[in-house]
Amino acid sequence: MLKKKLLFFLLLLVGTKINCETLKQFIRIGVVIAKRSEDFFTIRIDHQKYFFLLKEMTNTTLVLTNSKQEIEYCLKPIHFFEYNSEFYVHSIAVQCKSFLEEKRNIQLGDLVFIETTLAISKEKEETKKIQREKIIVHPIDLKEMIYVESDYFLYGQGNEPNDPSYNPYFYHWNLENLPRISSFYIDKYEVTNFEFLMFCKKSGYRCPKLLYYLSEEEKDLPYIYATYKDVEEYAKWSKKQIPTEWEWEFAAKGGLSVFFNSNKLISSTLFEEYTSDLQNCNTLEKWKGEAPKPISVYELKDSNFRGIVGMCGNALEWTSSFFMPYPGNRFKNDFFSGKFFRVLKGGAFFIPKEYAKVYKRIIGGVPLFDKDPVAGFRLIIKTK
Repeated sequence: MLKKKLLFFLLLLVGTKINCETLKQFIRIGVVIAKRSEDFFTIRIDHQKYFFLLKEMTNTTLVLTNSKQEIEYCLKPIHFFEYNSEFYVHSIAVQCKSFLEEKRNIQLGDLVFIETTLAISKEKEETKKIQREKIIVHPIDLKEMIYVESDYFLYGQGNEPNDPSYNPYFYHWNLENLPRISSFYIDKYEVTNFEFLMFCKKSGYRCPKLLYYLSEEEKDLPYIYATYKDVEEYAKWSKKQIPTEWEWEFAAKGGLSVFFNSNKLISSTLFEEYTSDLQNCNTLEKWKGEAPKPISVYELKDSNFRGIVGMCGNALEWTSSFFMPYPGNRFKNDFFSGKFFRVLKGGAFFIPKEYAKVYKRIIGGVPLFDKDPVAGFRLIIKTK
């Protein structure tokens, strides 16, 4: 009888140990408190240490498990925020590497975990996060540049299907159709006449003659006669890059962090259409019968929330992107299909304010990239 009791005790002990080990595969970090859509959830984080741990962990996957400790759902954190001394994360459901065919729906109150090995490996890391300077001065062309931190990005607009800027996923986005833009620095101001002249003199590039006869008032005006080839050559000389249209738009209006922080969960616009108060934008309407003209980049008042100036009118700006339909869309006019033209952004002093909307796309490079002196530019440098 004693032997049977001892054997039973040993089996119970072993069974208990196995269950504990199984439970230790995951660490609870929070609970689901809100369901925003079929794939979009808000989680309240249990403890501050988990909040900051998750923020440091790139490509983290949160999991929901069943009673057998099998993973049923995986969630991708996309935005962290603190409110009233509590910590939260907005997350989107993603497909797990291994998942059950039959899954229950995520419910409010469901517990959220991370795998133990992920947490331990991160806590043992001794590498420190690089703290980027918000503003730098580029060593070659001496332009001020502003840091733009990586984020998920909702591009275009979702209300006008006939507009080339239409994004069919604008109100139906998920991580599969939402790009994440890597961090970069972008010029605070458009490249000026004087700066382009200095580039020509230092690099030996052929400049328009008009730049050699600049008045004092003209030196700080944006250089608005650049062909795409001009911009490419300036970028090579300065060791910078031409922004894609998504990078330009992302710098202008921000990513999902801006959206979440504004608490615009349901809105017809989601993001502001202009980077500044329209009264500060140098568009055609500003001149009211006077001859429209560009303004010194240092006198403009249209600074956006990042401190970037001149993205609302003044000079059109080149991007490296081809004028092609956004993913999931197509142009009705096949003339625009294919890699024939580049995208210009930002509006200008000589065209209506409609074209200064942050998502608007204008055609550049007609008929040839090196023979279309239609725009100005600003450049970026990507961070590692």
